[in-house]
Amino acid sequence: MAFRIEGDQRNKDGQLRTEDVELWHHNPVECIKELMGNPAFKGKQCYAPQKVYKNANRTNHKYSEMWTTDWWWNLQVVMKSQSLEEDFTHVTFFIRKYSQMASPSAL
Repeated sequence: MAFRIEGDQRNKDGQLRTEDVELWHHNPVECIKELMGNPAFKGKQCYAPQKVYKNANRTNHKYSEMWTTDWWWNLQVVMKSQSLEEDFTHVTFFIRKYSQMASPSAL
């Protein structure tokens, strides 16, 4: 799908600048299947949070990948303690709340 967007900056004639862009859409389930089945990624994917430390006495937490963050750890704790059938609304709220906190604009 292609469409034209209008920006907030003006060109030399005083008109708002525009740009033609393309929007691509893919089925997210198919994308995940492709990533999980791709042999190039074998052994390089992580499906559970990990606590990684920079020192032996485990006082300096290392944050380098998404699975080393407190956000993912906290999300897994809630998901394990809550059944989706029991309280889907609470889990959805939690995911939205912490997804926003972890977004680049919130950092």
